[in-house]
Amino acid sequence: MSQGGGRLRHMTPMQRINRVAERQHALITSAQARREGIARHHLERMHARGYLVTVRRGVHAIAGAPATREQAILAAVLAAGPGALASHATAAWLHGFEGFRQPPLEVTTPRAVRARHPGVKVHRGAELGPDATRALLIPATSTARLVVDMSARFDADGLGRFVDDGLRRRLLRIGALKVCVARLYRGPGRRPSIVHEVLRKRLPGYEPGDSDFEAHVHELLESAGMGGFVRQHRVRLGGRRYSLDLAHPALQIDVETDGWDAHKTRTAFEGDRARANALVAAGWTVLRFTWAMSDDDIVAAVRATQTRLAA
Repeated sequence: MSQGGGRLRHMTPMQRINRVAERQHALITSAQARREGIARHHLERMHARGYLVTVRRGVHAIAGAPATREQAILAAVLAAGPGALASHATAAWLHGFEGFRQPPLEVTTPRAVRARHPGVKVHRGAELGPDATRALLIPATSTARLVVDMSARFDADGLGRFVDDGLRRRLLRIGALKVCVARLYRGPGRRPSIVHEVLRKRLPGYEPGDSDFEAHVHELLESAGMGGFVRQHRVRLGGRRYSLDLAHPALQIDVETDGWDAHKTRTAFEGDRARANALVAAGWTVLRFTWAMSDDDIVAAVRATQTRLAA
C-alpha cells in the first residue's frame, strides 16, 4: 500500500469523512463514504451520535457546519447523481452574473438520468462534458453553456445585456460562446437563433462597454437614425490614452453615459473631469447623460449637437 494509503488506513471514519467534506462545503455522499471504506453502520452511528445530518437523500453534512447557499446548491448537485451540474440561474449566481441574488435551485443531469428532488428544478441535457467546470468548488455549467441554456428566457436585447455583463466581468469569451452554440441544437429553454443574433452584433473587436446604459444609448441613437457612433472609442491626447463611451470620431462628439457604479471613488470622479477637460481642449464636444434623463431628451441633445457640428 502507498504511503498515502497507509495514512488513510490509520484514519478514523470521522477523519475520513472530514477529509472529503472539507473540499465540499462540509458535505459527503453515501457513495463517497463507501469509497473511503466507511461502512453503512458507521454512517448510521455518526448520525445517531449527532456528528452527521442528512440534507438530501444520500447526502450528509457535518453537524454544526454553516448552512450556506453554496452548501445547498452542492447538496442538490450531489443528490442528482454523477455528471450533474449546477445550471441556468443557479450557475449564473455561482459565476457572479448580475441580477441573480436569490435564484431557484436548478441542476442539469445527463440525458439518461431521471431525477426528482424537492425544491430543485432538474433539467436533462446532452453533451454536458465539454461544458463542465467548477464555480465556488461546485460542479457547474460553463458560462458559454449557461448563455445558450438560458437563451429562451430573454429577447435579443436582454440576452445581449446578459452577454455584455459576462464580457465586462471577464466571465465569458465570444469564441467559447460561438463554439458552444454551434454544438447544441434547439431544445427546451434554448433558442440558438437568438444567440446567433447576439453574436452577429458582436463582431471582432467588439467592446462590451462599461454599462447597460451605454448599450441602451447606443441602440437609441442608431434607432433614431444617428449613425457613426462607436462604443469604447480610443483616443490619445497629450501622451495619454482614453476610452470614450460613445464617440463620433468624424464630428468629435463624445457621449458619456454616467452611472454611479462607474464613479464610486473620488479618484474615478476626478479622472473623468480631467479627461473631459483634455477632450474639450482638443476640440471635442462632450455630452453627459444619466439614467434619470428621458430617451427623448438624449436623442434631442445629440441630434442638435450633431446637426450643429455637421453644418
